[in-house]
Amino acid sequence: MTIGRPRHPRRGTSLLELLLALAMMSAIALIMSAALGLTSRAGVRFAGAEIGTGLLLHRDRLRRLIEDMPPQGRLWGTDGRLKFETSIEEPPFWPGDLVHVTLERATAPGGIRPVVVSAVAPGVDSAEGPRTDFSLVEHSEGLQVRYWGSPVPGMRPEWREVWPMTAPLPELVRIEYDAAGTTLPPLVVRPARSLSQEVMSLSSRLPPG
Repeated sequence: MTIGRPRHPRRGTSLLELLLALAMMSAIALIMSAALGLTSRAGVRFAGAEIGTGLLLHRDRLRRLIEDMPPQGRLWGTDGRLKFETSIEEPPFWPGDLVHVTLERATAPGGIRPVVVSAVAPGVDSAEGPRTDFSLVEHSEGLQVRYWGSPVPGMRPEWREVWPMTAPLPELVRIEYDAAGTTLPPLVVRPARSLSQEVMSLSSRLPPG
């Protein structure tokens, strides 16, 4: 019977171990390159405007506020202003509070028109509670909001300029604005997506535009 010699503790790595290490490093490199590619493409889409990472973060924050709406939250608005109720589990708000959020084009000194998101929690005795504000862009030439869905049961779904407070949540909300005259990609969000059990498949009918 032949007994294999024990491996010496100071012996170098085998060819198999080297190949496994190279395969793992290649997989990590592919994942990182894909992530960096997405980031760079997002940056290219916003090229030409004097904006940076802050804009992307604020856009993502607005998207999450709409997607995280609770079942009892309401959403309404016009073509130039959006209002909705959501839950924000971070200071200065308390978990469980129904926070009122407004998206609109404000007026600042010097003719500046920023696109502002304001979140206000209801206070005691009709007083205003905790509040936080952030700007999507410092100056915009316009803000346009569209709502896809049927505000009344049985009505054909389509893009609408006004969504009533008493209607169920729209299927999609499309938000368009510019940065100092430079057109930015529209932000299309599905309200209460985080709690929805429905999944839009490739065969689902998508709204036009």
